[in-house]
Amino acid sequence: MLATSEHPLYLLPFLLIALPHQVTCQWALQPETVSDASGNEADNGSSVTWAKTPPGEAYVTSTEYRTGYLTVPVVFAHCFINLVQPNAFPIDIVTGIVDNTFVFSRDYKQLLNYGVGIIICIVIGLLFAVLMPIIGCCFCCCRLAGKCGGKRVQKIGSNDCCKKIGYVVCLGVITTIIGFGAIGMFIANERMTDAVRNYNTSIRNSFDDLRRYLGNLGQELRHIGATNFNFTTEVISRDLDGRGFLVGIPVRDRLDESADVSAVISQLLGIGNTAGSVGDQLMYLSDSIAQLKNDSATLDQSFKDVRSTVDRAQRSPGCLVLCQNIDVSGLRLDVDFQNLNISSQLDAIEEVKSADLNGIILKGKETFDNIPSSIVEETENLVEDLKNSLRNFLAKIEDNLKGVLALPQKFDSQVVNIKSKVLNVIDMVVKYNTARWLACLCMTLVTALVVVLQVFGICLGVFGYRPSVKPIDRTALSNSGGNCLMAAVGLIKIFAGLMMLANVILFAVGSNAEKLICEAVVHDTQYTVIKKLLDGPGGILCPGCDTYTLGDLLLGNGTIPLRISETLENCRNNQPAYPTLKLQYLVNLSAVTDYRKEIDIDAKVNAMNVDLTGVELLPSKAMDELNELLVSTQMNYSSYNDTLSGNVTSANITDFIFALEAAANDSQDPAKSELLSASNQLKDIEHGIYKTVKQEQDLLFEAINVFYSRASELELRINDSINSTQIAERKIQTLGPAIVKEQVGWLAARLVTVADGFVNYSIHEIESNVGRCLSVWNIWQSLGDVAVCKYTVDTLNSFWVSIGCVLLLMVPSIIFDVKLAKHFRRMESTEQFDSRPIYPQDIVKTQAIPMAKNGKEKAKMFASSKITPIG
Repeated sequence: MLATSEHPLYLLPFLLIALPHQVTCQWALQPETVSDASGNEADNGSSVTWAKTPPGEAYVTSTEYRTGYLTVPVVFAHCFINLVQPNAFPIDIVTGIVDNTFVFSRDYKQLLNYGVGIIICIVIGLLFAVLMPIIGCCFCCCRLAGKCGGKRVQKIGSNDCCKKIGYVVCLGVITTIIGFGAIGMFIANERMTDAVRNYNTSIRNSFDDLRRYLGNLGQELRHIGATNFNFTTEVISRDLDGRGFLVGIPVRDRLDESADVSAVISQLLGIGNTAGSVGDQLMYLSDSIAQLKNDSATLDQSFKDVRSTVDRAQRSPGCLVLCQNIDVSGLRLDVDFQNLNISSQLDAIEEVKSADLNGIILKGKETFDNIPSSIVEETENLVEDLKNSLRNFLAKIEDNLKGVLALPQKFDSQVVNIKSKVLNVIDMVVKYNTARWLACLCMTLVTALVVVLQVFGICLGVFGYRPSVKPIDRTALSNSGGNCLMAAVGLIKIFAGLMMLANVILFAVGSNAEKLICEAVVHDTQYTVIKKLLDGPGGILCPGCDTYTLGDLLLGNGTIPLRISETLENCRNNQPAYPTLKLQYLVNLSAVTDYRKEIDIDAKVNAMNVDLTGVELLPSKAMDELNELLVSTQMNYSSYNDTLSGNVTSANITDFIFALEAAANDSQDPAKSELLSASNQLKDIEHGIYKTVKQEQDLLFEAINVFYSRASELELRINDSINSTQIAERKIQTLGPAIVKEQVGWLAARLVTVADGFVNYSIHEIESNVGRCLSVWNIWQSLGDVAVCKYTVDTLNSFWVSIGCVLLLMVPSIIFDVKLAKHFRRMESTEQFDSRPIYPQDIVKTQAIPMAKNGKEKAKMFASSKITPIG
């Protein structure tokens, strides 16, 4: 039975299975996920998730406005203005003035058609302002002459109480409305003051927000163009640096699959492992042969000793016929075991073992496993060149964005004078606003004083009234109430004309501001006025110029056809900046995004070429060692079989023993003793050394045959492995370039997909999302609608509406004040005072009774009177 031994080389096939995984880990894509500070992220498949564009600096402009308590007067003012002035302002007049084509004698009808309603209202107001003082003066003169209710004599009627109640109710209603008008005047005045105070902040905020918008626009474009392309470059660089993993590993795996490299290497390593067992078997055979040689030599010597003993017996006396007939020449070895020699095979196997066949095979496999390293090393210069091209393109993007990034500075330089002039005007308005506030406050206070006098007059008159008291005896409270009402009449006569004059001015300014600024400019969704007067080229902002004002103001280039009307309409719809601000004149979108003109990623990557001629699965040294392994298994098996299959001796030892014993029985001493000694020697040989040699011969014969069968199998395996290895190497050389090209093409497509993803995303974002300009519309709304129209024009209109309503109601209040004062004031005399029905017999001629100054005079006056006082 063959002896076996443990050897660590049996683990190599398992190591071979684990080795590709270790190599794959070595070439893992690093980092697996690419991300940047802005939130962009790319996974291990280079699928990019783009982060939202940073919002930029926050805007401070607010469009919030609440009409509050001025809702009613504001609505009334709009309705009244549209009633008296329904026609729009003829913009062609302004265009004609700018172009010096306006002729008053020809075009005055357009102005008249536009302003006829306002002119009529102004004329009416001026007539009121002129006539009110005149009428008041005439009224005073009339009362001083004892007319117009100037006499303090009251005619008594049966329905005086009803009249008085009616007067009180009517005057109370009128006074209440006038009071609300005074409140409206006060609120409008304060709101106007707040508006003027906030002008400076609003203007600054608007200019600052416009600058912020341009700054944010530049930063958004820089994020889309530079930051995102830098991230794209990082992803591409990651993939290029990972070409060993993305190209090398797949190429190696596909070659392994196509050429069955792992199986070939496994076969070779299995043969390498067999070298150890072959050596062990040869060593066993060598030891067995040596033992057989030693034991056979001992057996041969024992046979010689027996022959010598028999020869002595035949020469000794007493050797008779049988003794003399014994032939011992056949008692010798018939097989020469000394010819058995496998030293050359042992030398060959020792050569194989010392050369480390498996180590050589693994080195050959290493040339295959190092395909990723070869790809990395051989394409290093090409990859670095591609990275440099990407960096150069990034620098070009930065250069193309300089025009937009410089917009805030250009804007500052363009508007610094405009901003300064506007703020100077605002400062002047704020300076003179105090006078306006005081004038409006005085009118408010006069109105409030009239209301207070009328309220006090009504309250004192009502609470001081006694039905049973005669007009000449009315209480001080009632008399004071009448005096308050007459004082209110006096105030109205004095200040109504001045207030109407101021109101005419405010109406003329406010109504035209509403029509010319708010309706025609701010609230016109067709932007008719802006198109004709402001868009350019030329217009009222720059008569005779061939440039566009907004293009010069915002973009620093008046040749850019940037129209105010188009910009406002787009910003009202929150459109992106690229089409709105016509940034194609500043930013070449193709230059920012079209990398193909500068970098042919596909061509550069496809230029990668890998030389696979260095891949040698079976090095020449390994081939030599395999041949040595074959030599170690080659021997003269037929000769060995003949030697080991023959008889050890041709003599039958048992028959020799019987013959010797028979001869000893027939012989006499001393021959008999010698023959018995030889017989005993043969018995010992037969059961001892002869049996051992025979067993060793049989075992060696069996071992040689087993070794022969295994050697034949090993020879077939070696030849098959060599053949398979050569086929695999030919496949690597023939299929390798096509597989490399295909995998490199896949990498190129992957990189191009990343780059095209950047292009498509950038174009979409720039054309659809970047710089949405609702903030610009909010600036326009904050300045035009909120600051000018709502805070200024609407407040101004609500003020003149409040004054107008107050003045309009003051006219009937004068009548009711005078009428009601007659019922509240103490009279000097009365024509009739009786609480009972008057009958004809009671009617007598009376004379005017003067008012008594005290009780005694009163009694005396009644005593002299022809009327008997009642009660």
